[in-house]
Amino acid sequence: MSPEDSGIEFWASESSESFLKLLESEYARALHDRAHWVVEELGAVDDARLRERMREISSHWAEEFEVMQHESGNDI
Repeated sequence: MSPEDSGIEFWASESSESFLKLLESEYARALHDRAHWVVEELGAVDDARLRERMREISSHWAEEFEVMQHESGNDI
């Protein structure tokens, strides 16, 4: 890495190939798709509505976890 008049210039090292493969992985593509969905669904939402939406989504999580624990036999 070096500062240049046009900005910061980066160079690839020996470990760059592994990093670039990660960016091209199925996981990275799926993550990109999910991030795109979040931006499309919530990008223009104000903070109050976003908090409300998160409460709507997460309000039933505890119940779902209890069902999963019960079904797996791991009652806590």
